Amino acid sequence: MGDSTFTITNVATSSSDGVFLAPRSELRRELTRLSVLMNGAGFAAVDNSDSTRGAPLLVAQRFVQSLGVHKVSLWNSTCDAPRPLREICWISTGGTEPQTIFSPQNFVPDDASCFVFMTDGQVWSTEELARHASVTAHLPSLLIIFASGDNHLSCVSQFNVSVVMAHFTAAFTAAVLIVDAECSRLIAVKGDWLGDHLPQPPPLTDTLVLQDCPSVSASDLLDYPSRVYEPVDAGTIYLADGSLLDLQALLRVQDHFESLSQISQADIENITRAYFVLGRLEEWRILLNRWLVSLDQRVATQVQASSDDSSTGVYGLLRRLRLAANDSERESLSAQIRQAVATGASQERQAREQASRSVRGPRALVNAALDTALALSISGMSAMSLGRLSNRATRAGTIDRNAIAELVSLDASGAPQEEDMILYEEGPVALCFKAMSDTEHNTSDFALNQALRVGQYPANAVIEPLLVALEFADGIERSDTSPLTRERLSVCLPIVPLANEHNRRVVFERLCLVFMSGLSMQHVWLVALSSILRTLETQEWAAAGTTPTGRLLEWFAVQIMEHVILPEGSRLSPDASRPINEALVAILRSEVLTVHSSVEEASVILRLMHRFPTRAAFSNATLRQSMLARIAVAVPQMHRNWLQNNRADVWADQGATSLSALLSSICDTRVDARGAHISIAGTSRLVASLEPLLPPHALQAVIAFANPLAISIEDLVVPGLSLVVRATLDCITSPDISSYEAVQLVRSYTNDVAAEMNVNTAGIVTSEQALDTIRSDLAWARVPLEPMPPFATPFGPSTLWFYTSDGTVVDMTQGFEMIANESRSDMVLRLTDHVRGARGRLMARYYGSSPTGSFIAGTTAVPLYKEMSKEYQQTGSAEDLSNWEFTSSFVHRVVQRLVGRSGPSAGNVYAETLERYVAMLVPSLRDSIARHACVDVAAEPQPLPLLRRVELELGDSSPDMLGDALEAVWIPQDDLRLIETLTRVHQLREADRIAALRRRRRPDGTDVDEVSADAQAKRGAGAGGNRSTRLDVERFQRSMTWYLRHRAATRPDGYITVDALLDALDFPAATADSVLQAAAADEKTRFSVIEEDGLLLVRANQGHTITSVDPEQLLTPIYDPDDVPVCAHGTYDDSLLNILRSGGLNRMQRHAIQMAVGLPDDPEVRSGIRRGVDVVIYIDVARAIRHGLRFYRSQNNVICCPGPIPVDCFIRVIRLSNGACVNLDEIRRNAGI
Repeated sequence: MGDSTFTITNVATSSSDGVFLAPRSELRRELTRLSVLMNGAGFAAVDNSDSTRGAPLLVAQRFVQSLGVHKVSLWNSTCDAPRPLREICWISTGGTEPQTIFSPQNFVPDDASCFVFMTDGQVWSTEELARHASVTAHLPSLLIIFASGDNHLSCVSQFNVSVVMAHFTAAFTAAVLIVDAECSRLIAVKGDWLGDHLPQPPPLTDTLVLQDCPSVSASDLLDYPSRVYEPVDAGTIYLADGSLLDLQALLRVQDHFESLSQISQADIENITRAYFVLGRLEEWRILLNRWLVSLDQRVATQVQASSDDSSTGVYGLLRRLRLAANDSERESLSAQIRQAVATGASQERQAREQASRSVRGPRALVNAALDTALALSISGMSAMSLGRLSNRATRAGTIDRNAIAELVSLDASGAPQEEDMILYEEGPVALCFKAMSDTEHNTSDFALNQALRVGQYPANAVIEPLLVALEFADGIERSDTSPLTRERLSVCLPIVPLANEHNRRVVFERLCLVFMSGLSMQHVWLVALSSILRTLETQEWAAAGTTPTGRLLEWFAVQIMEHVILPEGSRLSPDASRPINEALVAILRSEVLTVHSSVEEASVILRLMHRFPTRAAFSNATLRQSMLARIAVAVPQMHRNWLQNNRADVWADQGATSLSALLSSICDTRVDARGAHISIAGTSRLVASLEPLLPPHALQAVIAFANPLAISIEDLVVPGLSLVVRATLDCITSPDISSYEAVQLVRSYTNDVAAEMNVNTAGIVTSEQALDTIRSDLAWARVPLEPMPPFATPFGPSTLWFYTSDGTVVDMTQGFEMIANESRSDMVLRLTDHVRGARGRLMARYYGSSPTGSFIAGTTAVPLYKEMSKEYQQTGSAEDLSNWEFTSSFVHRVVQRLVGRSGPSAGNVYAETLERYVAMLVPSLRDSIARHACVDVAAEPQPLPLLRRVELELGDSSPDMLGDALEAVWIPQDDLRLIETLTRVHQLREADRIAALRRRRRPDGTDVDEVSADAQAKRGAGAGGNRSTRLDVERFQRSMTWYLRHRAATRPDGYITVDALLDALDFPAATADSVLQAAAADEKTRFSVIEEDGLLLVRANQGHTITSVDPEQLLTPIYDPDDVPVCAHGTYDDSLLNILRSGGLNRMQRHAIQMAVGLPDDPEVRSGIRRGVDVVIYIDVARAIRHGLRFYRSQNNVICCPGPIPVDCFIRVIRLSNGACVNLDEIRRNAGI
């Protein structure tokens, strides 16, 4: 069917607006058979991950061999370079990451002539893969899901077709197949293979089984003609005619009518899926709705142009009626109007039908796109979305507009009498409802469950302030046009009693035509009721009791509430069938309202009960208490949702995430290098606003509730909310729980918290109770504030006495032997060496420093004394330190110094208690200056050598004649002077924060913090320049680990550029090669280095505390416990006691608990367990997974779990020194746990 020679045909651009682009050229083999393309330069990427082990991979192997593909790449968590088919070793191994075919490098050969993608569908995430769909869009593509066994009776929906749908969407010619041991079935086809080539598969539904799809063999596929096109860029898509469409340009198009005329229905669905892949589906949906409105306006314009505006037409007669001089003329004109409506309605209907026909094609395209968008938003790129399966709305009946009963058939007895706005006659009336261009938001599954919330949407504000006589309403309704505004109308809604079943049916049909586009769905009553409530609350022309429209809407809403029955089992009436008003009364004090209804829906329910009192009337105080309980329950629900979405965006433009906003609402916070907010000691307070607790849409609903009840929003901010916030921060640390479970966890925190979340007791907690609990429960308060070592000299704590964190004092000169006749200088020199070793051991034991006593990343102490000495030398004197105002400023500046430090030597500078400790030590510093008045502090070098500090403290004494140690510094927490100092420090900190916000932008709009010229020069040097001097590799590795785990602003997968790392670390000799060598030489394999788009990227493989890292992207999920036969966590005796007290292992500040696959001396264990641990805890992974815990494996074989892992998941605890099993019950008894 042709040779293998390429024919290149240049095609010009076909659209001046840049939307439609023809390919720059077509690479054709004159519809060459696919077999020729396969053998010549065909490329297959085949999944060989662990899940394909055995029969599935054999199915894939046989099918690839039958296709005769030229080159094959096997992919799992990595991808092999393409090799000839005969050289492939078919072995299953590794994880499942199909994006490795394209990233970090593209393995698709440049000369590839067709593309085969095969997977078993067990892929964790397809988002990264979808971003590379355009890479193979120009190639004929076979996209295959393979499985073992015979699946001909299986539903298509059981296979994860979503993996391949992005590539199917982008490609011009493609087919989706499901292949098993028996045959291959065609699921979808497009492009050159449509028509007479491949059989057309049936539409996909959730019940379609494989045997209903056409069977095609490999030989069938190979015989079909195909061609290769010019490669395309991301953001463009092939259309059915072979031209290219610019998706970005389409979003900007002005003349949509011309654009739509060039697009087929198959194209519009493909385009919609392409926007889904790009993450721009919502923009596309908005544009489609605008196009629908524009088409409606086009029809209305044509109808208006054909209407009779003369003095004898309907609208001319209406104008004359308004100017009628007397009753006789009015009656004559009214009769003429009735006659004109009868004849004019027919003419207008004909004009509308003609205008509608002119836009029928574009409207069908837009509706098809909206259907596809809806399916995508529900099912994603799955088989169901490909078949455009919608929600329950697709199974609802439809109402025929031409078959609905006329309004004159209604029983209007008992209906309110109002003067209509056309004939000015009093009697039963109907309200005009505008036509809606889109009702999708009312027919979704969400709308069925949250109908009262959906009814509040602005799009549902369709009621017009136009009353028409009931006898006249049928004619207006048939004309489809408002007689006053000339806008398109949907229906005239009769305001009649609903006790009559016929009346209810007629009203129901019309409400469905308005709000549901004719779908017969019972929740339309709730949508309409909520829409009426919003109209009454927001429109001046609908003010109840003062305007005709308001009176009618108020009366009609009561009719709906009294006569519309909610069936038993519905969400708002779960236990019995009841009228709406009785159902709302029944749930007022139940979890249906306070837990299972959204804040927005709860607001509507409470406003309905306030506005339309039932027989069981409720006071404003009772309704307020229900809202208080709903707000309290919303706090853990919203926080759990925020954690689940893993968002770093903001609520209400405060620049604070949900986590930091919650913490900041009950205390002052300090931001650490990871961007996390940490509470500051002594700053606890009560919640002052709902803004940090609720997202804007929920907050607006609360305000909408408060306004009609004349309740101040401040009255809904009760002290008990602060307890709920505290409990939420402590209890909800993982998103892997249900919303209801999150509520239950927080409820169980304390009795006071449970009372605030109970509708009967909400608001009962007093300010004093709430503050006492917060002060005692904040993280900094739970950490004992230990006494501090005093300043022995103005340069720091004692060099001869060591003050431990448990309150004991150790003589560091113990073991030092005096030598007879030794000079004093030699003795002091030897004593300094002795003290240095003793201090290093004690620092490592009590504060986690290095064995030499120097600060490292894990050190829990802070260099307080050094920074206090430095600040004193620069700004103070002993007299100044006696002044309260100077002391406060001094404390503030020292804390700024500490927080401004960086690198491992900084210690725990983000500790919550910095201000308190510095304030406690000020008197000690002042006393030490007085004791050493003969020392010129300013003249001494900084930092002062240890030898000099030993000389100053020893004075004229000797090590064997030391007196008593100075008393440790301790000031009670309620000391008034300390409280005054800390209060002033808080004021200074706030002033600095506000000043920083004001300085953030210069008047010219540039950032103050823009990279300086020096920094840019340094970065330039780092790219390959002049970093000379020798590099300490081990220290460089430690610094890399510390920065990549705990400080870097990384991507979600943990990577940053190597240049960014070099700029952040103070290693002048380091280059990009240094990073590569450090990563390769690391025995624990703590680093990964990749290349993307010409840039080197580096990351730490595990152990992060940085909030920007997503464990799902960093680690490989573990689903089968058998994959982890050994899972061990090493710890120390002291820590084991804390583990038992807390009930299990916790991740602490890290993202996950780290465990190893063996003991430290196991050759397979490179990382995950420290050498030197006292005990090893063996974890029952299977049991933990059954508990709902998730496990992951890092690239260096460390097992990670977000935790917490309860003690009942411990298999055993082994002491490493002797291999004995540790008796946990005995430890608990001895510790009183």
